[in-house]
Amino acid sequence: MLAAVRSQVSSPPRLRLLLVTHTLPHDEAGGSQAYVQALASALRATNDVCVLSGSTRGPTDLQVRTVPRLPPLTAGADTLTQAWWHARDQWSPRQHLRVRREIERFAPDVVHTHQCQGLTSAVFSAIAATGLPHVHTAHDLNLLCMNTRMHRGGEECSGRCAACLVQRGIRASLVARRLDFLIAPSERFRRVHVAAGVVPDERALTIHQGAEPGEGFERGRRRGPLRVGFIGTLAGHKGIPTLLGAVEASRRAWTLEIAGDGPLATRVSEAVRTNTRIAYQGGVAGEEKEAFFARIDVLAVPSEGEENAPLAVTEACVRGIPTVVSDRGGLAETPLASVVASRDPDALAAAIDRFDADREELGARSRLLLERADTFSWKRHTDAVAAVLYRARCLAPPAAPMLLPVRRAAATGLGLIRPVDSRARSSPDGR
Repeated sequence: MLAAVRSQVSSPPRLRLLLVTHTLPHDEAGGSQAYVQALASALRATNDVCVLSGSTRGPTDLQVRTVPRLPPLTAGADTLTQAWWHARDQWSPRQHLRVRREIERFAPDVVHTHQCQGLTSAVFSAIAATGLPHVHTAHDLNLLCMNTRMHRGGEECSGRCAACLVQRGIRASLVARRLDFLIAPSERFRRVHVAAGVVPDERALTIHQGAEPGEGFERGRRRGPLRVGFIGTLAGHKGIPTLLGAVEASRRAWTLEIAGDGPLATRVSEAVRTNTRIAYQGGVAGEEKEAFFARIDVLAVPSEGEENAPLAVTEACVRGIPTVVSDRGGLAETPLASVVASRDPDALAAAIDRFDADREELGARSRLLLERADTFSWKRHTDAVAAVLYRARCLAPPAAPMLLPVRRAAATGLGLIRPVDSRARSSPDGR
């Protein structure tokens, strides 16, 4: 499907593109925020681009328009506060009018939505009301699950809990009213959204993450202990307790360097004080981030939630760094990765131990990744996204009649909207 889209885009005309996201890096440091800003900068080279966001400011080289958003939901908020916040995030007639007004002011050829939590689902009803072509990139499971990971109380809920039913009944249904293409960074997430009825199979595309070039070289040639790295949010759903447990479970002397910040930063700091094999340097960016990747031989991604396709994995691949990942979400699609069961420190330790014991295998995987570096490139990724946006503009089917969000939620409760089994896995052929 994607190849067919690309083949029809030889020299596309300049388009007016509106990218919609909840925040930008000036407000929150997150993967989707950084992605949208970088994508907007790339697309503006050949298009007229505007970003509609809850951000009060953005980079000076981008046109950013602001709509109000809900105040951030603080970590550790009680159940009642969380329930009220998510109820407000479902839909707002006032927000619908605000977003529609901004869309009509810019008059885009295509609207490209991203993570819109906090802007309310009115973003999607406003797009449907305008009848404009719409492409959505699924950075997580927010269309289907309030906490974006289909986990409740630390356990997988498979999208069947009451909160997920409401989210699908309103948010996913409003998206489906006018959605020309859905882009997913992993085949796993593409299939989950198709199974939930958000988009037909033929209009859901997998476009894997891309990364800017980095310092690539063959790993495994350095003498001394193997250097394992983790970079990302220090939280339970990212597998931090499992990672720390793997160090204790290992039978070899590899070292672990952790970069990032989050609610488990104190626990990581305590582990550093009791185990000399662990180092922690906090959040990194720019030259510090590049130096982090240059120091490590293997990247560990032991996530326990439904992970999509973290940018750090692609950044590792483009630099020739083999990975050890958990079997959650789309992580198993990581090229040449060693895949282990989530929440199993012994399995994680054993996979890393094998790399430490067999440096030739480590080097062989590193060389293969370097040979394929072009397939992980940022330009290849942005070209593929641009082709989909252009294709959406060319197709432009008429808007479907809308149902009010309350009626959609009622339909879900009556079983008229399909549930999703988050445990469904991709078939061996990747389809």
